[in-house]
Amino acid sequence: MKHQLVGMAALVVVGSASAQSVIGRWEFNDDLNAVVGGNATVWELGLLGNVQKAPVFMDDTINGEAAKVAVIQADPTDGANTVFRVTHTGTPNGNGTVKLNSYTLVMDVYFDSLPGFISLLQTDANPTANDGDWFVRSDGGMGISGNYTDANNSLRMDGGVWRRIILTNDTRTLVSGNQMYFSYVDGALQNQVQSPSSWGVDGRFGLPVGANPFWLFADEDGEVGPGRINSAVLIDGALTPGQVAELGAAQAAGIPGIAFAGTATLSDSAAKDTTVKVGIYTPGSTTALVEDTLELPSSGKFSFYSRRAGAYDVVVKPRGFLAKRFAAVTFPATTLDAAYIAGDIDNDNMISVFDYDKLSSYFDKGSADADWMTLDTDGVSPSNADIDGDGSVSVFDYDILSRNFDIAGE
Repeated sequence: MKHQLVGMAALVVVGSASAQSVIGRWEFNDDLNAVVGGNATVWELGLLGNVQKAPVFMDDTINGEAAKVAVIQADPTDGANTVFRVTHTGTPNGNGTVKLNSYTLVMDVYFDSLPGFISLLQTDANPTANDGDWFVRSDGGMGISGNYTDANNSLRMDGGVWRRIILTNDTRTLVSGNQMYFSYVDGALQNQVQSPSSWGVDGRFGLPVGANPFWLFADEDGEVGPGRINSAVLIDGALTPGQVAELGAAQAAGIPGIAFAGTATLSDSAAKDTTVKVGIYTPGSTTALVEDTLELPSSGKFSFYSRRAGAYDVVVKPRGFLAKRFAAVTFPATTLDAAYIAGDIDNDNMISVFDYDKLSSYFDKGSADADWMTLDTDGVSPSNADIDGDGSVSVFDYDILSRNFDIAGE
């Protein structure tokens, strides 16, 4: 039996109004009821058309623990394959108006074998309208558009084993000059598709919203493999690689949720999009167990996914502000709210003469300047010296820096 591990994911896209949240969760505990989102239904896609069917469940063991799972049926003789129809509670995002363009799909799955291509996701509301949009192929590579493996990366999904597979997708964001379409296996990156076909906002890889469904394992020409699914979660934003690593491998208990969340109030600064560095520590330790940098929207809301449980210290540091340490936080925690002191231009967690030096160097710069976002050799841009967030480096920024001078973060 799985326990509900519902939570929110971390911010990864500048411009979001709030921390990414779970907008779909299905546990398949002897039923198709959704914890979040619309209840799933099972459909048989075959030569005689698409017909709703009764689900099949079975007892299984995942990494030594008992689980109840749903069965994915595939019959190559007549093309009759069962797939899952689901809807979510999200709204259009990622600069789009009709689709969910930034998301993370997490699934704990088992396939008997990998004889050829197996569809993992169909983004079209019609399950047989066109090709699936995320596949695993016979060698265990995952992706789309002929790109299933990355050079010098031998990681693969495999048949006959329970795996936690994750797709992070954001149709706006470039990572190392390529598109943000990442496939992960058990917390590790397996493949980045450099140029998915029909890419773009509100395009092929966006998910329908409202009553319009998307489909797990559906495909227009029967590329479905027999297997099982234990849990599926949809998040309305693309998780960072650090959070994906924290989710780890498949579990009988289902997919973990939030470890911590909060709201950062940026003192002396206009609301703005920035980044926030978070760290998890053994209580009292100065060595981080994990650190990650997340995007922090103007709302100040942030959150972080992890399978960790128990008490940890959490350090939160918005870029340009002094860090706060929250001691002995019991996960999951949702109240890490604090106001942060401004003026740490060089981001070394102390307001000092080095910050004065940067402010002096960029004094009288403004957001219209071509180099406003250009980083110098210390990783500081003129925009970082705009402490109050008004779009220019001025005497008002000097005033804030002077008021907070010689203060160090926690």
